[in-house]
Amino acid sequence: MPKCLNIRTITPSLVVLAMFLLMESASGVVPDPMQSKIEVYFGKHVKLLADAAQQQPDKKTFRKIMKPLVKELSEFREATILSTNFVIQLTYYRRHVAAVGYDLKGMDSLKKFHEMMLESPNPQISGPTTANFMRPSLITLRYPILHDEKLVRIISLIISTDDFLEKVGLADCNAYRISCSDGIEVSNGQLSTDCQKIEVELPSAKWSVEYDSQKD
Repeated sequence: MPKCLNIRTITPSLVVLAMFLLMESASGVVPDPMQSKIEVYFGKHVKLLADAAQQQPDKKTFRKIMKPLVKELSEFREATILSTNFVIQLTYYRRHVAAVGYDLKGMDSLKKFHEMMLESPNPQISGPTTANFMRPSLITLRYPILHDEKLVRIISLIISTDDFLEKVGLADCNAYRISCSDGIEVSNGQLSTDCQKIEVELPSAKWSVEYDSQKD
């Protein structure tokens, strides 16, 4: 089993992104604007979650530590503490207390993420979930909390997919389709045969994004 990383040694995604863009610039490769927007968007969120994780939140301190992040992000929908077994231990909003005790491994799309977290604790992004009449589409970011290089718990941040689509510009496109490595697919409109196609590497996930030009 790979050696677990101390959370202070996990390089913030914004730094990684900056290095990646500098390398592309030096090689003469110009990244797709949509790809850059997606990487910057999630780089910001992963860094905020990393900053919270470095404070070692537990059930007593979680809400206090997460409060500044909640105020900063209009797209915030929920945050949780998970056990190493992917069971919800605490929700930020007390009104969602009924979710405590729910085992995320009961969802087929999350079983692989649980295995990856145990094998090599690293940040994760999963979703977008499929929207229905009862709940909107959501994206979840997870970050490991380690003690003496051992995974002790996980914190998660749940954000609005609509906010993501709007801020990166996909909501303004004639059509788009996001295909995720966990098997989830979200789309809107009818893609043309000459649509743009990009591959986006995200923490513990890979997205294939297809989109047509922005609406007139």
